Amino acid sequence: MTRLALPDDLPLVAALEVESLPADAWSSDYLGRAIAGELPTIEVWVSEDLTAYAVVSVLYDVTELQRLGVRQDARRSGAATRLVRDLAADLAARDVERMVLEVRVDNIGARAFYDRLGFRELSQRAGYYADGTDAYVLEWVIR
Repeated sequence: MTRLALPDDLPLVAALEVESLPADAWSSDYLGRAIAGELPTIEVWVSEDLTAYAVVSVLYDVTELQRLGVRQDARRSGAATRLVRDLAADLAARDVERMVLEVRVDNIGARAFYDRLGFRELSQRAGYYADGTDAYVLEWVIR
């Protein structure tokens, strides 16, 4: 199962953030504020075994999956799939209808992962990333 992150989870979440997104990691301070509930729409979720985390922004009936990371030695174990599915079930129970995200067009593995979950392409954003790479905007109808 998954759960909302607790303040004691911050060191692990921050380490996973740096490991998963080294060039674009959010600061430990920002993640701590999100975990503490100081950012009204931001939620940080963790897997029960603390091998994966997700950060979402929930606004009415739409959530944006902003971050998703899995500890290196737990990749391809199903941890991310379980986390995102559990998260989607929780969100659907709160009347959230859709989950959206951006993914690099050149990230074939991530795209395949999101396709397997049920995400579909909505559009493409030219030059979305700092290095000029385009992004696909994906959507999953969860409710």
